[in-house]
Amino acid sequence: MESITVASTALLWCLVMEISDLNILSVSFAIGKLLAVTPHSLDVKQNRRCQKIYSLFMCTAITVGLSVTYCYRIPFYKKFDLIKLTIHVLLDICLYAFNFYTTIVVTFCREQQWQVLVSNLQTIECTTPKHFFIKWFAVANVLYWALMLGTIWTWIVNFGVEYYKQYVMDAVQLYSKFIYIYLICAILNMFLKRYREIRRLIKNIFSENDNHLVFIKVKYNILGLRQSVEAFNQIFGWPILFVILYSCLRILIYMDLLIDSQKNLGIGITIVNVGILVVLFVGSVVIIVSCDAILEEGETIVRLLSKYRYCANGGRNDEVKMLSGMMKDNFPEFSAARFFWIDRTTIFGILQSITTFFIILIQFNFA
Repeated sequence: MESITVASTALLWCLVMEISDLNILSVSFAIGKLLAVTPHSLDVKQNRRCQKIYSLFMCTAITVGLSVTYCYRIPFYKKFDLIKLTIHVLLDICLYAFNFYTTIVVTFCREQQWQVLVSNLQTIECTTPKHFFIKWFAVANVLYWALMLGTIWTWIVNFGVEYYKQYVMDAVQLYSKFIYIYLICAILNMFLKRYREIRRLIKNIFSENDNHLVFIKVKYNILGLRQSVEAFNQIFGWPILFVILYSCLRILIYMDLLIDSQKNLGIGITIVNVGILVVLFVGSVVIIVSCDAILEEGETIVRLLSKYRYCANGGRNDEVKMLSGMMKDNFPEFSAARFFWIDRTTIFGILQSITTFFIILIQFNFA
């Protein structure tokens, strides 16, 4: 069931590359507002009171629903040893914390950051081809629900309706997570396009006679994007942390199922689990690789400006030097709630953690 969280993230990332920025936000907000995880529209200030009331309602409904489903999980959890019970409880806490943060904390405490982020993404120009977004978003959702229903059906066939009673509320939580992962990837892609646009403008500085306006535009874009990245970290830092933690914990659970010789789950469940192992890691990897791509683009811009400093003369050299210093001072950085910085090395850190805990699980299984 949990495979739905990031099942179509890789496809979504490819689709986003050819889509209008405003369409991305508008459609994401249209779906996200129904789940109380995004602003109602690009006008963040619109219907704020209604949005807060609806967020409280959704959070309360999810909490009550989970309380009921957990009653059905208690007999299931009593069969676990201490370490497996700890992993399952942490998994449930992580998923609920993600939804509580996105529905309550972001709605009530991150309005200003949303305004900064949306306003800058609309203002900072970026040349991008415009294609129909809704049909691609629909395809992704169809894929999502196909995987959802297929996974639920497989588990119900093997374990009966009891599985449905235990995990029906997770479907709502995981769809919110799916929308958020998509939104995170989409916004990161917007950042990447705009940093590429900065690089293009810098190259134009040395190919145009009157480049003063280009200098001003580049300075504005650098400062605006840095401000946007800071707002992004404040909004999405904790959700990214929860996404990574949830993926690691869920991977551990399914790896444990695959090696547990006492559970003959059948070929159907085994195939589903192997698929989930692959799919779960994709969501976290896409986010991390996207952040790293932006860092790499920033480094490319810094190197380009350093190169042009040696080619420029007089006043132009001073302007290029100023841009270089400004880019270094406002270099994009992404963090998971300030617990760690996100770059390519984060992937190896995740793999190391999963491997370490998996070895511990194996020792407990054969103890």
